[in-house]
Amino acid sequence: MNTCPRALVVDDEHDSAESFARLLKALGCSAEFVTDPKLVIDVMERMHAQIVFLDIGMPEISGYELAGMLRSKYGWHDGFRLVAVTAYGSDDDRARSRAAGFDAHVLKPVSPELVESMLHTLFPPMREGAAGPQTMPWTNGPIGIPLMSGYAFAPKTRLLLAVTPDVLDRFRRILIRHDLTAVSDAAEAMRELESHYGMVILSVHFAESQMFSLLGDIRSHSKYRKVPILCVLGAHRVLTDVAVEGLDHAVKAMRANGFLDLHHFDDDEEGNARIRRIVDYLILIDGDLQHIARTKGTDEILVERRRKNG
Repeated sequence: MNTCPRALVVDDEHDSAESFARLLKALGCSAEFVTDPKLVIDVMERMHAQIVFLDIGMPEISGYELAGMLRSKYGWHDGFRLVAVTAYGSDDDRARSRAAGFDAHVLKPVSPELVESMLHTLFPPMREGAAGPQTMPWTNGPIGIPLMSGYAFAPKTRLLLAVTPDVLDRFRRILIRHDLTAVSDAAEAMRELESHYGMVILSVHFAESQMFSLLGDIRSHSKYRKVPILCVLGAHRVLTDVAVEGLDHAVKAMRANGFLDLHHFDDDEEGNARIRRIVDYLILIDGDLQHIARTKGTDEILVERRRKNG
């Protein structure tokens, strides 16, 4: 049985829409495309698409307006995803996408590997033999992304790690598919940033607790205003839960994409798999959603739609 999602591509450029739909079909989806946004509702009523890829810069009805119409009509129910596929990639553009109801914002041209990883992540049953996802309604609050064997890894990515030795040892064991570069101090980290990295991981007590100043410097760098940044607190923490919650809020206020408290992730196969999935998911959606670490044994990543620009 075909468990791939029903996909709809909306783009006023016929060749772009057709080629994207052809790619989705090659990945096993039941896919259609339309070039007139006024036809989308009728097509949705007929095919009941589970994921819609929308171009933003369309005449008459923009992708933002169309996303609002679709969310108004179909809500945020489980199984319905909206992805902005666009040439517009500024912080304001991404903020508008989130406000309009998009689940992800990706830039043209989109690689087949990224599309495949996105489909596998959002629709785990695509993997042969994988169990179906636990249903959880999509709302304006936390969004449930099931953690299950159907997960597909993000494409191999260069990661910069400015972390303490214990965190570095663990992440080297966990993130073996990615290209990791570790630095020993903030100055070395800033020099490394002249090369391109797809994600940065910082630990709270790195280099005598330079994480916050380094986080601010990275976000000020012209190349790294939108690159995902994950902040990590080591497992052997001595901070109170109130202090940890304060750290969580502080790093998000400084535009980090997530805060990970390793105290809640056992150093075993299950715990490390959860960390791997969080990192890969942030890479996959380019940091557009924020992760909030929960208690041990959680069966799903809870991610909160970011409400602020960036």
